[in-house]
Amino acid sequence: MIAFFISQFSCVQSIDSDLESSHTTVMTSTVSIPSGTYTIGPPPLIKAPPHTKARTVTLTYNFAVSTTEGTLGEWLAVSTTIPNQFCDDAPIHILTLQHPIRCVSWCDVIQFANLKSKHDGFEPAYHFGKNANTLNHTVDCNERAQFVSLRHKSTGWRLPTEAEWEIASLNRSATQNTTVSSVNNQAWFVENSNNMPHQVATRAPNSNGLFDTQGNLHEWIWERFGDFELTDPVDPITYDKPIPSTYTRPIKGGAFNSTTSNLTVYNRPNASPSLRHPSIGFRLVRTLPSTE
Repeated sequence: MIAFFISQFSCVQSIDSDLESSHTTVMTSTVSIPSGTYTIGPPPLIKAPPHTKARTVTLTYNFAVSTTEGTLGEWLAVSTTIPNQFCDDAPIHILTLQHPIRCVSWCDVIQFANLKSKHDGFEPAYHFGKNANTLNHTVDCNERAQFVSLRHKSTGWRLPTEAEWEIASLNRSATQNTTVSSVNNQAWFVENSNNMPHQVATRAPNSNGLFDTQGNLHEWIWERFGDFELTDPVDPITYDKPIPSTYTRPIKGGAFNSTTSNLTVYNRPNASPSLRHPSIGFRLVRTLPSTE
């Protein structure tokens, strides 16, 4: 196990070149989720507000989803800099390359996804326009995030849509996890995390083979936050009713400091795309060509 410390005082930390070069072959483990029609959202007996209602979604394509949250090792395989991992006065602890990367904004992640796509030989999924560099600044990220376009059928790495995330994260072999005893085996959360994220894949996976879809870190979603479509959507990548003057993005799955009620896969907190927070990370997906 390789461990290292990252300064809590700098916003972006330069990484030693020897450490970086020794991990340039880090591979991302994925599972394939097949096309089909899925029912997602809260179970029928759960009373939920309209923005969390159950719905039927059809996907006409297969997609690959990372089995773990994005890790420090995966980030360093394609980048020589890393955001401060102890942002917002997060408690200091030892980090390893197997820890999930956090304190990354939505804008940070979509830029990383394009870098990783190029590194892995895939067509980048995002188009930024002429002012891509301004996405690194808080105000410009919040204002310009709405203008980032998604090449949904590209094979590059990208953030999941909310529908994709819920489809991949559902535990189809078990009832909805709502108690401390039922989530303790799968999730790092407020009852067992010691107020910090843990190495990925150290709890049990869900029925699709994905780790930490509950707890450890919240995970960024592609779409601008809004109400779900009123009809049964096919390949949804946006919402019919984005909330006026709101450019937040959903964050899914709960985190190391979440209670059990916030770990349900249909829970929908949201955050400004510029936010870098110690409880927020990401998980990448990519659309699979019909031959894969």
